Amino acid sequence: MFHKQWLKSPAFWIALFLLLVALGLRLWRIEVPINVDEGHWMRRGIAFYHALASGGLSDTYLRHHPGVTNMWFVGLGISLRYLVQGLSPWGPSAWQADQLLETFTSLQLFVAARYVFALVTALSTVIIFLLGRKLFGLKVAFLAALILLFEPYFLAYQRFITTDANQTNFFWIAFFAYLLHLRSHQSSVNGQSISTKTRKWLVLSAIFFALALLSKVSVLLSLPAMILWAFWVTLRYDSKPAKWSRLFREALLWGAIVILVVFALWPALWGDAIGTWRRFVFDLRFQLGGHDQFFLGETTDAPNAAFFPVVIAYRLSPLLSVGAVLGVIVLLIPGVRTFVRGRLHLWAILLNCLVVLIALSLSKTKIDRYIVPLLPGLAFLAASGFMAMVLWLSAPRPRVKRWGYLTLIVLIIVAQLLVVIPITPYYVAYFNPLLGGADSAQDVLMVGNGEYLDTAANWLNEQPGSAENLITTWYLDSFEPYYVGPGINMSRYDSVTGPWWLESSYVLIYINQLQRDIPSETLRYFEHQKPSHQVHQQGLDYAMIYPGPVVTAGQLADVENGTDFVFDENVKLLGYDVQTPTIESGDSAAIALYWQLLAPPEQSDYQVYVGLRNHDGKLFNKAVNVPVDGYRPIDQWPLDQVTRDVQHLLIPPGTPAGEYTLEVGLFSPGQNRSMTVHGSALGDRVALAQLQVLPPTAVPDPSDDRYIAHWLVNAQLGPTYLLGYDWGPVDSAPEGDIIPITLLWQVGRETEDLPKLYLQLEHEGERWRRTRGYAARTTDTHTTWRDGEWVREVWDALLPVGVPDGRYGLQLLAVPSGATPDSDAATLLDLGEITVVGRDHTFSPSQPTQRQQVDFGETIRFLGYDLPMEVEAASNLAIKLYWQALAESDTSYTRFVHLLAEDGSIVAQQDAAPGDGAYPTTSWIQGEYLEDIANIALPEEMEPGFYRLAIGLYDPLTGTRLMDENGRDMIHFVEHMSIY
Repeated sequence: MFHKQWLKSPAFWIALFLLLVALGLRLWRIEVPINVDEGHWMRRGIAFYHALASGGLSDTYLRHHPGVTNMWFVGLGISLRYLVQGLSPWGPSAWQADQLLETFTSLQLFVAARYVFALVTALSTVIIFLLGRKLFGLKVAFLAALILLFEPYFLAYQRFITTDANQTNFFWIAFFAYLLHLRSHQSSVNGQSISTKTRKWLVLSAIFFALALLSKVSVLLSLPAMILWAFWVTLRYDSKPAKWSRLFREALLWGAIVILVVFALWPALWGDAIGTWRRFVFDLRFQLGGHDQFFLGETTDAPNAAFFPVVIAYRLSPLLSVGAVLGVIVLLIPGVRTFVRGRLHLWAILLNCLVVLIALSLSKTKIDRYIVPLLPGLAFLAASGFMAMVLWLSAPRPRVKRWGYLTLIVLIIVAQLLVVIPITPYYVAYFNPLLGGADSAQDVLMVGNGEYLDTAANWLNEQPGSAENLITTWYLDSFEPYYVGPGINMSRYDSVTGPWWLESSYVLIYINQLQRDIPSETLRYFEHQKPSHQVHQQGLDYAMIYPGPVVTAGQLADVENGTDFVFDENVKLLGYDVQTPTIESGDSAAIALYWQLLAPPEQSDYQVYVGLRNHDGKLFNKAVNVPVDGYRPIDQWPLDQVTRDVQHLLIPPGTPAGEYTLEVGLFSPGQNRSMTVHGSALGDRVALAQLQVLPPTAVPDPSDDRYIAHWLVNAQLGPTYLLGYDWGPVDSAPEGDIIPITLLWQVGRETEDLPKLYLQLEHEGERWRRTRGYAARTTDTHTTWRDGEWVREVWDALLPVGVPDGRYGLQLLAVPSGATPDSDAATLLDLGEITVVGRDHTFSPSQPTQRQQVDFGETIRFLGYDLPMEVEAASNLAIKLYWQALAESDTSYTRFVHLLAEDGSIVAQQDAAPGDGAYPTTSWIQGEYLEDIANIALPEEMEPGFYRLAIGLYDPLTGTRLMDENGRDMIHFVEHMSIY
């Protein structure tokens, strides 16, 4: 008879429909995504059952949440999976982590637990509907259930193994049962007694409140609302002393049942009730201390009171948002309020939501999922508002009422499907599209709760050697079940070897890490790098996958630029990738270098040098760093393993736009030397890549960091301002030596009449400077300037020549156009002091045995040479060269001497500054004569015969050779020499 009545009831068929749809939504693609908290609850559930099976009851306390229902359900799901496999789930050995993973994959464990959660949450939806039907009627309850079925954020947490779903569902069952019980107080006013049948609601409420409390302690935030409502009902309907006494007795009964159920289902209380309570209180205090969040563009552990209103606006569907507001409006308008059934219960729901929301807002710890327990109440509020409006609008037209309700059902289903389908099954990725969706939310709220990590794992699974490739990620629990290879957590750190991600082939960075800047050091390392893959969903890059320091064969094969440079027979550079081929001045460039250790170097302190040079060879910036952001010194590289090292170099603000060269070397600070590079024309460095520097998109703000050592104020030089400068400083230098000075100008629209610059020495009123000044060249690389723009200039300033040894004041002299260096218009800037070391200068003509006069440009004259006519192979060939300075030289040239075979090929050579560096051409005084010895080591295996010698000069920074008056860049000696 009972079954026949139910079959005739619309409520039965609606409940069955809701159960099937709810189950379908929870079971479809049940394996994705894995929330960032689910891994914790899987481990706790396993530890809970292991402690229970082994008799360690007090060890069933795992967290203050306390999450007891979660842990029971996890254990039940895995136990059922054991039984399906024909295995026994009983005994502590079955619950050992290694035993579980030998039997099932971690993803199978998640799915097994989720089946139980899916059934429990689907049944809970049905129970909430059935209780809501008694309070608000069938139609409103059905509308509310429809809203909840497809509410994206609510549905997301109904699928997860977290405490939020159990707390939410069990509480609303408890709350609705309590409202049904309180309704009996209203009937008792008319003399009707409260029977045992009516008290069943009180018992049901207590049982489910206990289950909610065992799920998550924050359900206690709803207790004040329940108490207040009970007092209000008693005051409204009958405040006689007997009624208050009855209310008090019922509260005691309700509380006693809650305590009994909690005690009965929490084994930790059986073993050590007092100890469990103390641990619970201690852990709860710690939890209330805050939680890292991203809110309104900032990282904080204590968002302000606007947090939850903003979360509600972004996380609720437009339908639920509008409906909840409409429900409140309907309750406040007398003419429409009459169409609301169970409106007093709606006030109770509204009271509970407000009390909980205020309590959450007062707490320091705020997380967006804390609003999930509000959603069922808001759904009933919305359903009542929609229903009241339909009844109110159709009141004059009764025939329209039925169609209005059917239309409302269709509109709710369509509206909810429109927002839920695009993100299926990653429902937690939902943000209100009316507010801009995820693209807008990323600037306001933390985005990313584990969704799309399976997509990242799928890409990594397709890479060569994926089963062995070690992956680092912040959310390992949510990623590892989908990945076929090994993984480590990005937070792992070793006090000796540093972060564990240094051992990985790929590093996966998740979107909320970037929002919260954690871990900041690791993010800085990858900041300017080019990811191997990006998981782009909902308009956002949810996951960025970068190659790690340990290079696999597949990664090495994909390197854009292969090289074969060997440094001191110890280190080989196999290739490089320019991560930022185009970059604005003021940003940092990144280059990935692929190193292989061939043999340990004598010194372990070698660091990577990276320099930026323009087309003139001027060095605009350099950096010397320990490889891999300082974490992986060369002495920690395994032999023959390929290490990916990304080096960053600031492109200083004001760097003129144009093409630059990135050069690389290995430098030992302890030895103050660089490794020699085999196969490089530069000797101790390699010119690797071209970098295109662009002007900044915006004119710099005066308060911006100028990356300059010495700032100046109001240093106007003609139409420009000198904002600041950098130099060594150098304490001692030989005369004519180069003193690199960086100048930072602020230019206007008129930049033609820039000053000439001189480096001046001063001592006791006497001054020395070079003959030719340096013309500031801020206009060379730009055709147009914006007012206020910065431009950085690198000036290889030269000390004067012919200066006696001594200590001098060093000054920067700026001479306006049309003025002379000695005029009052010249501007002096004191740079400090420097000791200048002079040398002897000879003005008596040289007497070479073989005269051969050749002028190289307008500054250097080659006068001839002394050459032995015969020399033995495998010996040293000493050649004396004779020079004369025609004028001061602003370039320190390298002279080369080549020994040439008959076919013109180079047999041996020597490249060096004159006098092996003792007489750089920048130190020559006009008219002086110099003698220079070139020593050429002859190879052991040389064919006897006649050879020729050739000589020339070149700029070592650019490789550009000086030409003679006939346009030749190399002069052959007039004599041959014999090798025997």
